[in-house]
Amino acid sequence: ASSYAYKLISDIVLINKTYKLYRGNDPMTDFMLSIKDLIIEYFSKAQQYPKCPKLNKEEKERHKRNTCVICGKGIAGSKWITKDGIEIKNKKVAHHSHATGEYIGPAHRMCNLAARVPSFVPIFAHNASRYDNHFIVNYLHLLGDGEISVVPKNDEEYISISKRIYYNIIQDDEEITRAVEVRFLDSCRFMMSTSLDELGSNLLKENKSCFKHLLHNTSTEEQNEIFWKEIKTLEKNFSVIL
Repeated sequence: ASSYAYKLISDIVLINKTYKLYRGNDPMTDFMLSIKDLIIEYFSKAQQYPKCPKLNKEEKERHKRNTCVICGKGIAGSKWITKDGIEIKNKKVAHHSHATGEYIGPAHRMCNLAARVPSFVPIFAHNASRYDNHFIVNYLHLLGDGEISVVPKNDEEYISISKRIYYNIIQDDEEITRAVEVRFLDSCRFMMSTSLDELGSNLLKENKSCFKHLLHNTSTEEQNEIFWKEIKTLEKNFSVIL
């Protein structure tokens, strides 16, 4: 038996668990199927309201404001310069949550377009290039029939592994097929050349409260096993980020 753990950072309330610690047989199969369910649920909910609902009286008053809720700059008279050097009016639009339909506030048109739902999901594992990716690549078929792309460093190391997942959503009473890319990345490549033990130990010198997700999702007995004078880490520890 082996184990894994992941934590999904999400701005949307989901039915599937955003934190999971699994101990048992065939952890890679369980991991792949779990993150597939999470990703499909997230992106299905994130696009439930593609069009901004009609504003009520209070929202109309808020929409009269001249400050963009995304960039914080003034909207009136704002211009946008295209790549071709063409100047266009950066007009005011209603910025809303595509997950809940809730009106957020006035925004520049270009700011609103830039704030769209991302087209890929980064999944970080510490030292994945040299370890975890060797397991992941053999289980990608569990995510469906989507295309696979790999960025190799050499025959032994993969800088990143990407897989497209296809899913269906209902929009305007029609079923539409969408795709999202899942990208497995090595967290070591986004930080200094430091071991996970050392990084954890540095945080532990400050306070255990730095490990807010760990404290929230583990029992006192488990924490006593994990926290030593220097942090003790699980062999496989996945973190998921949208």
